[in-house]
Amino acid sequence: MTDPETRQMAEFLEKIELTLAQMSDAQCEHNKSERDWFAADIRLREEQLTLQQALLQHNRAAQRKSTRNVLVMGMLAGAMLLLGLGLLTEPWWMPVVSGGR
Repeated sequence: MTDPETRQMAEFLEKIELTLAQMSDAQCEHNKSERDWFAADIRLREEQLTLQQALLQHNRAAQRKSTRNVLVMGMLAGAMLLLGLGLLTEPWWMPVVSGGR
């Protein structure tokens, strides 16, 4: 390896090996960054899913409360209607009290 051409070829091969090693290190860093990005994306999606589930539960509870309120209001309206009709019409016992009219 004493002739200049062989020494030059050896230096060239060392540079290629160094460049390949640097490229390999850079690819490893890139892959690590990509994995970190995907892991962060997965965590964000899990958090979004958790929030959506909480919102769904809240909406279901609000729906049940709303339905219950509508039913109560309907029963009150019905009771008021029956009471009003009862006051407007002559009670069944009035003929007995008034002498059998």
